[in-house]
Amino acid sequence: MNYIKEQEGVVSLLIVEDNPDHATLAKAPFEERDNWDIEVASTLEQAFAIICRKNFDIVLLDYVLPDGFGLDLLEWIKKDCAVVMMTSQGSEQVAVDSFRRGVLNYVVKDCLFRHNLVEAVDDVLRKKQSPETNSEHWVRNRIQ
Repeated sequence: MNYIKEQEGVVSLLIVEDNPDHATLAKAPFEERDNWDIEVASTLEQAFAIICRKNFDIVLLDYVLPDGFGLDLLEWIKKDCAVVMMTSQGSEQVAVDSFRRGVLNYVVKDCLFRHNLVEAVDDVLRKKQSPETNSEHWVRNRIQ
């Protein structure tokens, strides 16, 4: 199923992932969809530069990056952007910290990574587009 924001017609996606293989795995299922604008950054510094010039609907954010932790980028991501944390070094504490800081979904990089990532992205898009989810509700839930 392809969820696209009707107002803009395009879903903008930023993938912040330092491992080229994981970045390719994360990008592939969304490249197959119509009307998706996808950018990739491999460091916090690159991601920061990209989000300073462009707004995104979704950010797929690696937990550990060469120049810091993905959570460090959250304060710079616009509040109406859905963030999905991706990690191969996850734990319950990492998941809890991620959700407390505003991440909307969490995916472990395991053998089901691609499948679970697609489900996570589609889930946050459904929530974001839901008629009962107005922008005030979205922002309030994003920052809790």
